[in-house]
Amino acid sequence: MGRLLTLIWLKARMWRHGLRSGTGVADAAAGVAMSILALLFSLGMTAAAGALLHYRLLADDMDRVRIVLLAIGYYSALFAVVVPVFFGLERAGMPIRRLAVFPLSRGALYRLSLFASCAAGLHLLWLPSLLAAFLVAVVGHGADPLAWGAFLGMLGCCLLVWCHTALLIVQRLTARRSAREILAIVAFATLMIASVTPAAIGSLEEETEDGISRILEVLAGAARAASVLPPSLAADGLVAAHAGYSDALVPGLGSLGWLTAWTAAGVGLGFLVFARGLRDGGAPPASRSGAGAGRGLPGVDRLTWLPGAVRAVAAKELRYLLRSTVGRFSLAMVPVIMIVVSLAFDKAITTSFLGVDPTGVLFLGAMLYASIFSSNSVFNAFAWERGGMRTYFMFPVDPRHVILGKNLGMWLYNAIIAAECVIVFVLVAGSPGVAMIMSGWLTFAAALLAATLTGNFISAAFPVSRDISRVANSPSQIGFLASLVVLATIASMIGGLAAIASLTGSLWVLPILLTALLTAEIGVYVALLGTAARFLAGRRERLVRAAQVAL
Repeated sequence: MGRLLTLIWLKARMWRHGLRSGTGVADAAAGVAMSILALLFSLGMTAAAGALLHYRLLADDMDRVRIVLLAIGYYSALFAVVVPVFFGLERAGMPIRRLAVFPLSRGALYRLSLFASCAAGLHLLWLPSLLAAFLVAVVGHGADPLAWGAFLGMLGCCLLVWCHTALLIVQRLTARRSAREILAIVAFATLMIASVTPAAIGSLEEETEDGISRILEVLAGAARAASVLPPSLAADGLVAAHAGYSDALVPGLGSLGWLTAWTAAGVGLGFLVFARGLRDGGAPPASRSGAGAGRGLPGVDRLTWLPGAVRAVAAKELRYLLRSTVGRFSLAMVPVIMIVVSLAFDKAITTSFLGVDPTGVLFLGAMLYASIFSSNSVFNAFAWERGGMRTYFMFPVDPRHVILGKNLGMWLYNAIIAAECVIVFVLVAGSPGVAMIMSGWLTFAAALLAATLTGNFISAAFPVSRDISRVANSPSQIGFLASLVVLATIASMIGGLAAIASLTGSLWVLPILLTALLTAEIGVYVALLGTAARFLAGRRERLVRAAQVAL
């Protein structure tokens, strides 16, 4: 425990040290804002869980009580295990591997890693729900505190252990870049398929009774298979405990035993993976992000009307994007997402909106959504530079050319994404019409340029080093919040233009208005390019230092 407290103290000291700079204060403020949003979400879910359980216990309807307990348990499992793995929101504890040089056993290092991961803030999204269930049952309805505490406490311990173990396994499996790319695509595709399953079931129910019957049979089989999972075991044990000790002793002890076995299995598997990682060094192969980055690309070289420095930076930026894991991931997943969106929401949107038919509304929304796929790089443009960051300041290159080149490379990459969106959408959902296709392209361009205008300053003010071979690398918290604000702002502006166009009764007014918006943004971009260049030059030391931070 003393070692764990020392690690937490060191982390707190490092955080306090970061507050001495303006960047650290701004990032901390953004972190507080995001934490408040997460806390509000957690409080809402906790209140809902407690209210549902209270009313079902009040009615003494144990079948419904079991359903509520299952919902609480699987909600907790989702945010404890699935969300961190899918989105890389947490690492498997602190960087314990660096302590391997000290005379500590592998068991001691594993325990430090496990207990440190239990202190992650992400767990506050689901642990309060378990606490609320305990308080509602014990304090509000006089339930047995021993039984409720045992089952809910063991479920919480089990989920904490498996969160840590799952992250260790994923980190081990993704030690190679090719494995990371494949698993990222598979994981995201699985998530998208799971998210549209309810809509698919609803459409089958409308079309054929046989189809929905087969779906229900599959769901019944899945429910039987899920009965051995920890949330189901905890719910069954609590329902059995409600019947009294005489009737519930055997099934209750059985459920508690299986929960204990799940927890022990998670600890054992996690220790094996952790120990193997210590033995092998645990570090993934060094990426060669700079290899070949300077070679030109034929499409960029043909832009002879641009200065040579702009073409060189644009070619390097585009090559980075096309060679990076996150760049390849986006190119592979955009068609999948467009197919899912088209199939899932095509029947959900049945009425026109502001004079635009349902297909056109869906297309505009899909194009606006697709514009955020590269926002991670737009708001963190210098993330992959590493030692090459010095080059921009050592050679007599105009900073405006550096910014314009990086923006141009990003725009060319996004042109590929936009083309993918249009082609896949038309093939799956049908053509929304020439006017809507033009409006979709202009919507995508306007959203991207608005993000670029902000990102040129955010990237220089809050740089964060990234690994070119990983997907789950994020910009600063300020950058993340800025992306949300820009998206909400541009969506509101486009909605306003659509409302104006609807008053005229002509669909062709919308692309004309969007062209005017894009023209105004281009004017602002040209006007602010010099300001962004001077800002970049004034941040050179911070940029060089941030680019060389070990990942």
